[in-house]
Amino acid sequence: MPSNLLDDHRIPTDLAVYQRFNRSEDLRAVVTVLRENDILVKTSGEDVGEWREATIIGAPLQPKFWIEIPAVQFEKANYVLQEEAEKNLAEEDLAAHPFADYSIEELEEVLLEETEWDAEAVVVARRLLLRQGRDVDLKALRQKSRERLAREYIPRSGTRWVMAFFTLYGGFAGLAVWIVSLLISLGILLYYVAGSRRDPNGVKHWAYDVATRQLGRVAVGIVFACLVFGLVNFFYLGWVRFPPIDVWYWLWF
Repeated sequence: MPSNLLDDHRIPTDLAVYQRFNRSEDLRAVVTVLRENDILVKTSGEDVGEWREATIIGAPLQPKFWIEIPAVQFEKANYVLQEEAEKNLAEEDLAAHPFADYSIEELEEVLLEETEWDAEAVVVARRLLLRQGRDVDLKALRQKSRERLAREYIPRSGTRWVMAFFTLYGGFAGLAVWIVSLLISLGILLYYVAGSRRDPNGVKHWAYDVATRQLGRVAVGIVFACLVFGLVNFFYLGWVRFPPIDVWYWLWF
């Protein structure tokens, strides 16, 4: 058995979703190339429910299949997949490709948004530009792409009134020891503190700026302090009696 097949005891801690697929054959083709280049791959399918949520009409919000690889290998994966696409792309494929009708500006835009397209699309765009005699400065395009990506992943400022509302909501839930309400508020506040997004190169970025994360920590601290007081009140002091409403929440869920 190949040494790069993962089992439950060898999965790296930095695995991240690299690509999603609607067809299993597309997944298998990509997995084959990645494993041939010593990139660790974990595959998942439609039988795993955590990645598939249904809409009202029952259609999946996420594609059926996806692969995860170590985040540090995203760039290598992009490179080897493009190299494989380059080897398998014939001249007649270029003429039949939808990109054949694209303008030079549109083709350059594909290269600028390289991480949003599959490997074949990037290779086709590059080859079409070269065939039209356009000098493709990949270094400059990639620099522009990195700058655009950096702008897209700048940490944003959290909405203050939302943070205040869930701090008050969570604080009251803590005092009343309403567990479900407490978990809802803490889940939202903790995302302000530790929420992150991963860019197409596998790099993690904070979802919120430093000021928002600091406020989030204060809010979480207030909620926990209220919970501690609420537990002491509930089990020992008995100063205030709150109505037990958690049962109604569970009925809704």
